Amino acid sequence: MTIDLDSTNCETYGLDKEDVRRHSYQGQRGYHPLLAVAASTGDVLMARLRQGRANTARGAANFLRETVSQVRYAGAKGQLTLRADSGFYNHAVAAACRKMKVRYSITIRQSESLRNLIEAIPEEDWTPIPYWMEDAADGAETAYIPFET
Repeated sequence: MTIDLDSTNCETYGLDKEDVRRHSYQGQRGYHPLLAVAASTGDVLMARLRQGRANTARGAANFLRETVSQVRYAGAKGQLTLRADSGFYNHAVAAACRKMKVRYSITIRQSESLRNLIEAIPEEDWTPIPYWMEDAADGAETAYIPFET
């Protein structure tokens, strides 16, 4: 099972609602919930309401641990994979995945060291990816373990 982890912005109205008195980074009054969604079905596995000014990754590692625990309790067997965008690329989320033996695919912002790693992949290791534009995307694998000392 692949679990998509994401956050979203939910605009709300009313000045007396808890945690919405301040505006979010998008300039709206509202909440910034975390969501865990089953990628294959779109079913929401878990959700957590947070104040609008919450950083994307705030509480994500704990949220992930609770989600995996609930998914396992509900009877999910086999390999779990987390899929998330770069807002969740941090030590705590990666460590939680490794500890729970959850595979993970988290987008990361490109840096010089990452660019060097990608450029070192031999040309013959790249495979075209079917895409709506011809010759628009290729994929290759390389070994990279984030935050490992």
